[in-house]
Amino acid sequence: MAEAFTAEQVRAFGTFFSTIVFLITLLIRIKRFLGPII
Repeated sequence: MAEAFTAEQVRAFGTFFSTIVFLITLLIRIKRFLGPII
C-alpha cells in the first residue's frame, strides 16, 4: 500500500503553508498599523 505523501512532499507543503501563514500575519499587522493613517 503506497503512502499518500512522501516525506519530501510533507516537508515542501509544510514550508509552503508556514510561508503563507507568515505573509497573512504580516499583512494583518501592516493593515492594523496603517489603519488609522489611511
